[in-house]
Amino acid sequence: MQFESKLLSLQSKQLTDAALLVTLQPETDSDGGRMMSDDTVTRAQLSEAVYQGVGLSRNESSDLVESVLEEITNALIREEMVKISSFGSFFVRQKSQRIGRNPKTGEEVPILPRRVLVFRPSHVLKGRINKGYEKRSDRGAPMEQGNLENGLTGSSS
Repeated sequence: MQFESKLLSLQSKQLTDAALLVTLQPETDSDGGRMMSDDTVTRAQLSEAVYQGVGLSRNESSDLVESVLEEITNALIREEMVKISSFGSFFVRQKSQRIGRNPKTGEEVPILPRRVLVFRPSHVLKGRINKGYEKRSDRGAPMEQGNLENGLTGSSS
């Protein structure tokens, strides 16, 4: 099948870049401001990023995203670690039973053993996120304390 050969030929870097493209460039409204209701990246947005970034058809892009997510899910169910280069690692951790407290009544309550999903971002992803944060904070950064003490408030009296 042609789709499977394209899937095998794609590199994880292309998928990571496509996912980061969607994550780091949120949609904007007509005024160029960030839309607050779109703070979540959806499967459709990931598929669109793959479609634009890799050149597969929209259906193939959607199938690719679904295949990748399904493979990640199955690996985690098998309790395998999933490492995505330049992105991060997903793994399942077993938590043992412990005693907790009901905050309202103070009553001790047993918390049953369970498995939890853990994500550890890579240093590359952390750096890219912090770089994006620095750019945003430079635009709207409050004035430094020294400028306020010197009477440089930026407003005319």
